[in-house]
Amino acid sequence: MKKLINSILTAVMLVSLTTMTGCGEKEINPADYVNITYTGVNGKGKANVTFDVLRFSDDLVANAPEKKQDALTQELMTMKLDDLVTYETNKETELSNGDTITVTLDWDDTPIKKDYKLKFAGENTVSVTVEDLPEVIELDAFDPEIFNVDLDHKGVHISVDGISPNLSVTITNDISREDVRSSLRYEAEFVNGYANGDTVKINVTSYGLDKDLYALKEEVGTLELNGYDEYINRADQLTEENQAAMKEGAAKAYEALMTGRKTIWDDWTYYYRTENVSNFTWDKIYLVTLKNGVSKDMYGLYRNLIFMTYSYDINGARFGSLDEPRNYEDVCNLVYLEDAYVNGEGEIQLKGKEFKHIYSYSSDVYMSEEEMYEAMRQKLFEEDDKYNITEIDISSWNE
Repeated sequence: MKKLINSILTAVMLVSLTTMTGCGEKEINPADYVNITYTGVNGKGKANVTFDVLRFSDDLVANAPEKKQDALTQELMTMKLDDLVTYETNKETELSNGDTITVTLDWDDTPIKKDYKLKFAGENTVSVTVEDLPEVIELDAFDPEIFNVDLDHKGVHISVDGISPNLSVTITNDISREDVRSSLRYEAEFVNGYANGDTVKINVTSYGLDKDLYALKEEVGTLELNGYDEYINRADQLTEENQAAMKEGAAKAYEALMTGRKTIWDDWTYYYRTENVSNFTWDKIYLVTLKNGVSKDMYGLYRNLIFMTYSYDINGARFGSLDEPRNYEDVCNLVYLEDAYVNGEGEIQLKGKEFKHIYSYSSDVYMSEEEMYEAMRQKLFEEDDKYNITEIDISSWNE
């Protein structure tokens, strides 16, 4: 009987000791409040680690002695989580299926252990294995099936307008809406200022796509520019065929000028007839092109100008009905082209403009050589420093 009583007393004492220890300090494991999730695609996954501070605080208060719960509540409001628990994650980005995300905690229960009978205990790591991340879907923005296709097909349409070296590039995405690439944005590095032989850099960006799910195979593509109309900007571009066409056009302009003077100005202030002109001579071509770094603008700076000068003698020109006829030698005049260019067949195109004459302000009948140069300078808006001027001898036109 004594042994049984002794056994019961021993058991009661053990229970009492256990109860006293349990009432003395409650154990809480901060690792229980760590949440680990991940998103993204295989190879580019991202970890999201959070600590449930609210639930952690509520459990601390609930496990504290009842009389001290209000005091702990107030104290926790002035604390930071870092005062009690900190944690680190071994890998947060570039996650692949099979990777292990491990969160390691470090804690300090000193601020709450003595006064509130709480202690931190248990395993201080939490691990999750990454699985079921989808594969990245690669998008080919420059697939020839959809890139730079003609207007009869859905896809990326590229329009090249203007004349080299002032070509402009416009890119429109008209890919079918069922294709996620319809949200891609294509932009040429520069809108205009391109020339034949240039390589256009095309940048692609995505809007509205889930970047965690889709990836561009290439973000930059290129387009070669060749075979477009180009401005005449070098003397060697003026072929014999070009010069023949220019001579024909300039001659027609001259004949129209003379015909007009004969039929309209016979009884006006001054006139001279075609039969009064002798020693007609083609002199030079002045090829005028903008210097490098000077852009064409809407206020008069042309890509190029071509002046063709000629001279002649006048016998018996009248100025006023009472004036005696006068004779002049080496009278100068000129015709010009604006924005002349060469097309793919090597022919000079005038953009719808005709060969035109330039007159001086001092006389519609003739120009001195000085007046002719001043007339050219006025046509350049007196900004001849912005141009390169090349002289081409066309005396062979007179043969």
